[in-house]
Amino acid sequence: MANDGEYCFNHCNGYCCTKYTVLITTEDIKRILENTPLKPTQFLTLYYVNEEILKLFPKITLASEDIVLGLRQRPDGSCIFYLKELGLCGIHLYKPMVCRTYPFTLNDKGQLIRLENICPGEWYPKNIEDLKDQIRQAWYEMEINKKKIEMWNKKNSDLGFNDLIKFILKDI
Repeated sequence: MANDGEYCFNHCNGYCCTKYTVLITTEDIKRILENTPLKPTQFLTLYYVNEEILKLFPKITLASEDIVLGLRQRPDGSCIFYLKELGLCGIHLYKPMVCRTYPFTLNDKGQLIRLENICPGEWYPKNIEDLKDQIRQAWYEMEINKKKIEMWNKKNSDLGFNDLIKFILKDI
C-alpha cells in the first residue's frame, strides 16, 4: 500500500493530510459508509468546481449548483480523519483511493512515478506491484464515478444532498 502504516507511523509528517483538500469518488463514499458508523454529513462537504478540479473530477449538479464532493476539513485545514497526535489516517484501511496512491501514479508505460516529493525522504512502498494494482483500481473507480455522476446529472440534478447520497449507494 502506498502510504503503508509502518512508513507513515515512523516517518510521515502529515503534510498531505493537512495541506490538501481531499476530493472523493462515489466508491470512496460507499467504502467509508460501509466501514464507519458515520453519516454522510459528518465527513462529506461540498466544494464548488473550478477548471483545475474538472480535469480530474466530474461536476455534480445538485439543486442547480455545480459541485464536487470531498472530505470535511478541520478549522486548521487538516482532513477530518487525520489523527494528528498519531500522525496517521483514522480510516487507513478504507481511506479514499487518492490517499492510498498519493504521491504516486503510473506513466504511459506502466512504470511507477512520483507526482511530488512531499514525503520526508525518498521512499517507495515495499510492494510496488500492489501499489500499481491500487492505482489501476483507482482509475477504474474514477470511471465508475464518472458514469454514476453522468447518470445523476441527466435525471436528478434538481434534487438535494440526501437524494444524491441515496443514489450513490444504489448499485447501477
